This record gives sequence, C-alpha cells and structure tokens, in this order.
Amino acid sequence: MRGTDQPVRTNKEKPEATAISKMPPPPKWFGKLARKIYKSKSKELINQGVMSTLDIDMFVLYCFEYATYIETSEEIAKIPYSAQLSESSVEVYRRIRQQNQQAWERARSIAIEFGFTPSARSRVTPAGKQEKLSEFEKLMKGIG
Repeated sequence: MRGTDQPVRTNKEKPEATAISKMPPPPKWFGKLARKIYKSKSKELINQGVMSTLDIDMFVLYCFEYATYIETSEEIAKIPYSAQLSESSVEVYRRIRQQNQQAWERARSIAIEFGFTPSARSRVTPAGKQEKLSEFEKLMKGIG
C-alpha cells in the first residue's frame, strides 16, 4: 500500500448513543396538536430503534415546528383565495405565511435528520447498533 495514514482521511469512531424504549412525557408548554405529533412519531421512532437520549431535544423542536406548520396552514386555508383583504389584514396574512414557510423549512430539515423522508431513511442507523465492517475496513481501522 502507498500513502500515509492520516487522521483526517479515516473515519472517526461515532459516539455511542443509547436507544430508549420509552419517551418522557411531552413538554407542558406543548399545544394539543404538538402533543399528538410527539406521541405518534415517538412511537414510530422507538419501534425502529432510532430514538436515543441525545435526540429528545431535537425531536421536541421537530414536533413544535411541525405543529406550527399545520396550525398556520389551517389559518391560511380559512381565507378564501379571492377574498378582498384590508391593508392590515394583508399584513397579518403575510406574517402567517412567513411563519408557515419558516416552520415548514425547520420541520423539514429536522425530519430529514430523523429519517422521515425515503432518501434520508436509508442513511439513519438504529441507536446503539454497530455497523458491520469488512475485513479490509477492520484492518484499516486497526480493529482486530
């Protein structure tokens, strides 16, 4: 073999995450919809072995942002498409649309981290599960 073994060229060991089997209760400040999302999605993540103790804070953010997205979408849907709005109503509408868009972007970026999209799901590995290495990879990592 040629070349040098430099730390920047090798994969560093991943920190070990502890999978959890039961979620703590949802935050008290959550609304009804955020609590519903928290309970349903957490069950799915636990069943897949993806949820770990390190993920809870980010998962709380996901539930809050996704609930905000749904709630603002419902508010937007109440306004007829052809409605004539006053100037102050237009400002309120714009703020709701902006909040809706921001909540969607935040929820989507967090959802990808949890593997909620088909392409991201293939990259998410269950917490605490060791990946299988080939003999060559073991040799290169110095595992024997």
